[in-house]
Amino acid sequence: MKSCEDLSFYCIPPLPANWSFPEPTTSIIQLGLFAGQLYLADFKTYLNMCEFLGVFTPDFKEKFADFEVQIECDGFVSSDQRTRVGWKLSPFTRSPVPFVRELFALRRKGASFSLTHMGNILHGKFLTEKDFY
Repeated sequence: MKSCEDLSFYCIPPLPANWSFPEPTTSIIQLGLFAGQLYLADFKTYLNMCEFLGVFTPDFKEKFADFEVQIECDGFVSSDQRTRVGWKLSPFTRSPVPFVRELFALRRKGASFSLTHMGNILHGKFLTEKDFY
């Protein structure tokens, strides 16, 4: 299914042909979480979602190269460690992963979502660029 992240899926009046959506912002990420979005548009959006949730991904190893980072079992990195490396997008001091996982499970009414992009994030699995093609 086509991603609705750029908010151009069904617009009245139609958007100009040369219209381009700006980079995903915190508001778009929050809207996707609130809406129960299971799939992300691209790898960059995945990295932004993980950064917002405070979840470590292998691509952030470069940012953490000079630091010994303690990662919780769900992938959450504590706020003091995130601020040391300039990772400021996440507002969370405690891991939001258990709450978001439970929220998604309630919204899905028992249907599994573990094979989706968000399911992988919320179950501590890493995605690669190949997962978005």
